[in-house]
Amino acid sequence: MGSGAGAQYDPQAVSRFYDGYGEREWDRLDGSPRGRIAYAIHSAMLFEHIEPGMRVADVGCGPGRFAMAMIRAGAKVTLVDISSVQLDAALARIDSAGLRHGVQDVRVADVCELHGVDDSFFDAVVCFGGALSYARERHREGLRELIRIARPGAPILFSVMSLLGTLMLAGTLDSENFLARIAEHIDWLPQAGVPPFALTLAGSDEFHLPMALFTAGYLEGLLTDSGCELLAMAASNPISRMGLGLERIAASPEAVAQLEAIELAMSRYPGVLDGGEHIVVAGRKRPSARGASHDDSSRDDLG
Repeated sequence: MGSGAGAQYDPQAVSRFYDGYGEREWDRLDGSPRGRIAYAIHSAMLFEHIEPGMRVADVGCGPGRFAMAMIRAGAKVTLVDISSVQLDAALARIDSAGLRHGVQDVRVADVCELHGVDDSFFDAVVCFGGALSYARERHREGLRELIRIARPGAPILFSVMSLLGTLMLAGTLDSENFLARIAEHIDWLPQAGVPPFALTLAGSDEFHLPMALFTAGYLEGLLTDSGCELLAMAASNPISRMGLGLERIAASPEAVAQLEAIELAMSRYPGVLDGGEHIVVAGRKRPSARGASHDDSSRDDLG
């Protein structure tokens, strides 16, 4: 794999993007059948592990959709996001819903640098969405921070963008731009075989931000090498990636409900784990884990 054209993780760029993204981040998981299916698959994983009374860090919480669900379930949630605008939106919605009692703390922070949070403080840690993918070459550091702040035995849940799921869309979405000039968009060529993960390239107009794209096998190795036990994995939107064709059934609540049920049933089937838009992971911190057990000097050390 290449070097990502010299690009490095830029937390300020991520912050600026989501400051400007505004309300669209809330609508992303509710404004379409695809978004509602993604929410259902993430939520199914979430509520297998979140229990009443838990202190939960919601890292990359965005406008608070999952935080609100956890508060309603009886958890005490600390909101963490790199975007102050998204945090303000989360607090506004939480206040409007009468759920402020469930907010333990609010922090503007980068997933790779959760300064001020004590080791082993939280009963569970959640990081759904793109935070670890946007961390690019520093995604191991981000995962180690999530593990560091979790108590031994705590569940750690996260999702990242899927490499194979992204590539499976290339031919249908924009074949001329992406396929004919793939070396301008991603640090991989098919002649090299499928990598464990790949970085998108700075300047590519195919991705809203530079990011890392992952395979399920790599994530399993990364998690276990970092001191966690793998509990479960799922593919988000294995059928409805990017919403292709969903306009044909959107007018039928029965059809949409059946599609959601099918996707939920399929989401953890081994043959589809790499075929969704995101890969959703649930792990458990081992009693001896501190969130760091390997050298970050090589980006291929787990490949």
